[in-house]
Amino acid sequence: MYIRVGLLAVAIMCLGACDDGPDDSTSDDGTTEATTAGETGDDTTTTGNNSSTTGETMCQDNSDCGSGQICQEGTCVTDPGNFWVVGGMGEIINVSPTDAEHHPSPEQRDLAAITCYGNKRAWYVGAGGAGGYTEDGGQTWWPLELPSVDLRAVASTDPLRVAVVGAGGTMLESTNGIEFEPVSGAQGMLTGVDLTPSATVAVGSDGRVWVHEFASEGAARVHDAGVELHDLDFGDHTPIGAAVGAGGALLWSIDGGYTWQPRESHTSQDLYAVQVSSTGDQAIAVGANGVVVTIAGHSVEATQVDTADLNAIHLDAWGRGAAVGAQGHVLHTSDAGKSFVGHTVSTVELFGVDALGERHW
Repeated sequence: MYIRVGLLAVAIMCLGACDDGPDDSTSDDGTTEATTAGETGDDTTTTGNNSSTTGETMCQDNSDCGSGQICQEGTCVTDPGNFWVVGGMGEIINVSPTDAEHHPSPEQRDLAAITCYGNKRAWYVGAGGAGGYTEDGGQTWWPLELPSVDLRAVASTDPLRVAVVGAGGTMLESTNGIEFEPVSGAQGMLTGVDLTPSATVAVGSDGRVWVHEFASEGAARVHDAGVELHDLDFGDHTPIGAAVGAGGALLWSIDGGYTWQPRESHTSQDLYAVQVSSTGDQAIAVGANGVVVTIAGHSVEATQVDTADLNAIHLDAWGRGAAVGAQGHVLHTSDAGKSFVGHTVSTVELFGVDALGERHW
């Protein structure tokens, strides 16, 4: 079941332009303020009379396709600029710059994060072991059997591997997206996770970084940042990653998460989420009081684009994206974070966002 609601645009916010790739140098000084009012993977094969032998859904018009898809040359494909968002009270929403479809979770528990894989698969996790997945582009969501602890983050990569982390050092991995195996060794509240070509890397609220190499038995601590960390991300299939945390903490890794160097973020606001470009040469982070930090080469710029906290950010391969946060705010960008248009799509806080599609930013 879904409920369609309209959106109201409330703001346009502008950020500075990015230049080329990051290194360990610091960058432009200062924080500017903007005016505001407000991984890849193969599709799973489907069955039925409207499916092709390759698993693509055949169509005559957009009504034949699932949430976040459009009919293009007789085949349902991902609609560019369309995103899946999760939040409080089991909120699952498919949003675009002009519309929103609500897919209420039967669990009614706070959902903390979502990850998408290819054109049809996605996973969400949340409080008390809440978890679910789709294999049909969001038309149907099925429950996952996960430990009954607060789960804070989920990530996926190609070839298919899904990782989940949460309270009590919980680290789970799956190679089919349905059955998850625990990984021992990690401790504390794990708040962020991502996958490199050879390992699962997680950060925690105690500032520690954990790495589980796929061939090893357990996770090992590799770094202590000395500050609360909230999230991390690696460029797709690259060893280049960033981690963010309290007080504007920004760390950079070029070796798959084994070593980390601090970088100047030009903000003292807490940073809650980060995304690194697929080539590893740019990054964007969001955080408290609507702060957005853009990183490109020697340039790092912090800009306030909203008054509400921003909890998550996702950009697609064309620089279209969404940041989500408190008060049901969704901020859309079509230029990789240079400007944003704000909407309110829910009355609850939103915590996670991702998009279906073969390529990310």
